[in-house]
Amino acid sequence: MKLRGVSDRGYKEPSIVPLVNIVFLLLIFFMLLGRITSPEVLDIQPPASASGGQIDAHRDILILISNDGRLALNDDEMEQDLLLSAVTKLLDEEPAMRVRIKADAGLDAVTLIRLMEHLKEAGVKRLLLLTERPEL
Repeated sequence: MKLRGVSDRGYKEPSIVPLVNIVFLLLIFFMLLGRITSPEVLDIQPPASASGGQIDAHRDILILISNDGRLALNDDEMEQDLLLSAVTKLLDEEPAMRVRIKADAGLDAVTLIRLMEHLKEAGVKRLLLLTERPEL
């Protein structure tokens, strides 16, 4: 039995095009987000600390030191002598810059202290040792 005014011509199946568009936009978003943070040159696990503070990272010099003593300055791995001369040059250009050291938790304390002493001799006046907050 067919009712008047009701026809099969007006029925359309739902389109999946909007769903596909949203999926592709999310894919692009997460691909771009993954590229924003670049991996560090050295694999470092800093020690845990309960204290914390504000860091103006774009104006600081970042020194990475791995547990085997390898050094990197602003994502460029280099020897200690080159690192010290590069830090001195950067501080000559802008004396207000701070030096941040991100050392591995497994690093020998004597090695870290020696590096800090060399940096002091190179003219570093503001030095920060980076740690990470412990997980609760």
